[in-house]
Amino acid sequence: MWHLLGFGLALAACRPPTEPTTRVLVHRLTRPEDARAVRLNEDLVFHFSAEVDRTSVTQDSVRITDAEGQPARGRLEVEGSRVRFVPATVLAPDLSDGGYVPGTSYQVEIAGFPRPDCLRGVDGAPLASTYRWSFRAVEVAGHEGPFFEDRDPYRIRPLRLFPAPQGGPELRYELGPLDAIYLRCEEPLDPASLVDGAFGLRPRQGAEVRLRPRLLENEADAALRPRPARARSSTPPAAWQREPRAALVELTPVTRLSSGPWRLVFHPEVRTTEVHLVAFLPGWPALPVAVPRVRPGAPRDLGGHPLWEPALVLVTFPVIERGRDDGRGVWLEEFVDTRLRSTLAVPGCDGTAAWSETGRVEVRFLKAAGDGRQGDVELSGSPTFRDLQSVRAFLPPATTCRLSSDPGPVVVRAQGSLRIAGRLERATSGRSTFQFPHEKLSVWLDRALAAPSDAAARDMDWTVLVAGGDLIVEGEIDVSTPLLLVAGGRIRVTGSVRGGHPTQVFRLGEGGGPGLTASNVEDLELDPPDVNPLRVPLRFGVLSGPLPPRGTVVEWLEAEARGSVERKGVTNGRWSVRYLPELARAPLAPEDLQPVDSPELLEKPGSIQILIELTVEPGGRWRPPFVDSVRLAWQESERGER
Repeated sequence: MWHLLGFGLALAACRPPTEPTTRVLVHRLTRPEDARAVRLNEDLVFHFSAEVDRTSVTQDSVRITDAEGQPARGRLEVEGSRVRFVPATVLAPDLSDGGYVPGTSYQVEIAGFPRPDCLRGVDGAPLASTYRWSFRAVEVAGHEGPFFEDRDPYRIRPLRLFPAPQGGPELRYELGPLDAIYLRCEEPLDPASLVDGAFGLRPRQGAEVRLRPRLLENEADAALRPRPARARSSTPPAAWQREPRAALVELTPVTRLSSGPWRLVFHPEVRTTEVHLVAFLPGWPALPVAVPRVRPGAPRDLGGHPLWEPALVLVTFPVIERGRDDGRGVWLEEFVDTRLRSTLAVPGCDGTAAWSETGRVEVRFLKAAGDGRQGDVELSGSPTFRDLQSVRAFLPPATTCRLSSDPGPVVVRAQGSLRIAGRLERATSGRSTFQFPHEKLSVWLDRALAAPSDAAARDMDWTVLVAGGDLIVEGEIDVSTPLLLVAGGRIRVTGSVRGGHPTQVFRLGEGGGPGLTASNVEDLELDPPDVNPLRVPLRFGVLSGPLPPRGTVVEWLEAEARGSVERKGVTNGRWSVRYLPELARAPLAPEDLQPVDSPELLEKPGSIQILIELTVEPGGRWRPPFVDSVRLAWQESERGER
C-alpha cells in the first residue's frame, strides 16, 4: 500500500490537484498464453484493468520487434480494455510475407510510467510500469504445421468463380486473350496450398495452357471489396462488389489464349522434384539429389480442408477478342532455360546474377569468397600474404604484382569483383597434386591453407583466385604453379592466362573467354556461406536478350515482375527489374543503359532488354533476394507474327 501511495504522490507533483492521484492502469493477461509457437495469423491480445485511451496506442507505446529491431507488420486495435495486434496477411506460398517471419523471436514492449508516451486509460491513468513479453513465430522450414489458426474449423466454403459466371444453356465465364481467371472463397486459404501446375485451360483442340496461381487477398472474414487495381479481367468493376469474399485467387495463363471455347483443367496431384543434400558415405560431402514428390493440387483452408469444387470443370470459358486485345502479344519469362540470357556484363555491378535453369534469377555467392577483412585492395609490388580476403581486389593496368614464391598455396579472394588489368606473376619451386577430392571448395581451401610450410605444403603449391562476383582478367596472369579460377558470378577473360603447364589451368564457375584454355573442375562444390559474411552491400545484375523473340512491337502495354519479399529477416537485400531498348553494342558504363521502370515509358517501340539487379546487404541471415518471373504484354503490328 505504501508504494502505491508514493507513486500517487509522484503523480500529484506533475498534475493539477483535481486529478486522481492513486489510479493506475494494470496489465492483466496476454493471449496467446503459449508463446513458444505463435501461428502466422494469430492475434496478440493484451488485457488491462480498465478501458484504454485509443490515442495513447501508437507504434511508440506498443512495440513488437525482432532481435534486430525490425517491427512485426500489422495493425493495432483497441477494444475497450484490450489492445489487439493483428498481423499482416500472409499471401506468399513460402509464408514469408505476413506479419511474423516464421521461426523468428519477437519482443513486446508496452510503455508504462514514467515514460511520457506511456499507455493510458480513458481517465488518464498511466500503465503502472513498462510491460515486456516475448514470443516466437511458428517454424515453417522442415515442419508439417499447423502454421495457421483456424478460427472456424467447422466452416468449409468451396472455391467459386468470381465474378459469378453468366447463366444460360451452360455457364459461361468470358475471357479476353490476356485475362486471368479469378476464384473467391468466403474463408481464408493456406497460401502454401496453391501449387503451380494444379490448374490449366484446354481448348477443344490443342495443348493445355498452364495457369499460374497467385493469392491476391486473404482476409479473416468475408466482405464486399472493390476490384483489385491490377486485376486482369474484362468484367465491369461493379460486378466485383456483388459477392463477399475473404480470399481471392488469380489464375494467370502463361501465354496468350486463342479465340474460342476453353475448359478448366484441375490436376488432383502435381508431381514435382525437390533437391536434398545426401551423404552417401561417412566422411564424404553431401551431394545434391533430386527427390520426386507428389503434392495435392487442391487449395486448402487454414484447417487443411480441400476446397476444390468439381463442378468448375463444367464451365465454358469463351475467349473473345475485344478491340485492343486483337494483336496483343504476351511473354512470361520464368528463367527455366538460358536461351534468352545475355552474357554481357552489367556495368556498375560487382558480379553477374545467376540465370541458370533454376526458375529464378538469384545470387550465387561463395563461402570461399571470404570475409572481406582487408577491405578494398589494390594489388601491386611483392605482397607476402598467403590468403588475401578482400571486399574487392584490383590490379591496375601497367602494374605488376608478384605473389609470394614460398611453397604452398596462395589465395586471392574478393567478396565482390576481382579484376586483373595489369600483370600477376608467381614463381615457386614446389610441387602439387592434381587430383581434386570430392568436397566443398571452402573445405579444400581451408585444409590447404592449414598445412604447415613443409613437404605437405609443397604438395599444395597452388595459386587460387576466388571472386564472389565476377573474376575479370583484362591483363596477364603468368604463374609457375597450377592455377584455379573461381567465380560465383562469371569468369570473364579477354587477356592471357598461363599456369605452370598448359594443362595446369582450371576453372570453377560459369564463363571463360578467348584468352582462357582451362579444364572444368567437376569434383569441387561451390558451397554458399553459412552466415552473411558481407562487409558492404554488393550488387549483382544480368541482362536478357532482345524481347519479344518474334513479332513486331508497336506499343508496350504492361510489365509485371515477381520475386522475393523485400523485408528484413525474409531477405537481406532487394531486387529491381527495369527495361531498356535493345542495345546496339556492349555497355561499358552505367550511363550506357539508362533503363526505365516500365517499358511503356520508352520513347520508341520495338524490342527491349530486361535488366535485373539484386542488391545484397550485410547483416542478418544469408537470404539473398531473387526474381522468379517477368511478364510482358505488347501490341503487335498487323504483320507481326503471333
